[in-house]
Amino acid sequence: MPALGQAIGRKCHWLPGAVDALRFTPYPNPPPRVVDIYSMGRRWEGIHRVALEAARKNEIFYMYDTTPGSTTQPLDHQQHRTLIANIAKRSTFFMAGPAKFGVDNQTQGQLEIGYRFFEGAAAGTVMIGQAPDCESFREHFDWPNAVIPLEPDGSNLSDVLSMRRRDPELLERIGWRNAYESLLRHDWVYRWRRILEVAGVTPSPALAEREQRLRELAAGIPLQNN
Repeated sequence: MPALGQAIGRKCHWLPGAVDALRFTPYPNPPPRVVDIYSMGRRWEGIHRVALEAARKNEIFYMYDTTPGSTTQPLDHQQHRTLIANIAKRSTFFMAGPAKFGVDNQTQGQLEIGYRFFEGAAAGTVMIGQAPDCESFREHFDWPNAVIPLEPDGSNLSDVLSMRRRDPELLERIGWRNAYESLLRHDWVYRWRRILEVAGVTPSPALAEREQRLRELAAGIPLQNN
């Protein structure tokens, strides 16, 4: 960022990604989580093979991409995002990993937060995969069990999935916390407020109304009673 600031002669401000939390949140009426694992976008082939085998044995309902997302254009992008949100909020586990993992020629070793973290957390899922080892992730996803780590070869996937039987209450609490933090921290309205602050522009009443709606939804999550 300093290099960019020097190039354009202006101070630069970094903002993390976000999500339409009102679209993705399962609250106030969370639906049944009928999808065991939802994987969209990039994936670890080792984990994918293990999940496919479990699905073949009818042990899990595994939802995954069958077309390359980078070359697929949805008929309507808003309907597409709504479909993703509706699947995510009905999923128990949600695959997430660092931004652009697996394409080192593009990242040059830099680790950053992928958008899957914002989507999976907002939907109240239990995120599984690998968290990026970077300060931005530690700052913005700083609560316990934000991500349950998986080995890239999928060798511990069955053990993670067995949490549904061993400790369903823990999985429920993890989902509550993810959704709660997202409503209060990771909706796009908070990023827009920061942009307006930097620009010295007074936020509109609509912005405050959306923030109030997010707080009201967060207040209804059972997390606060645990």
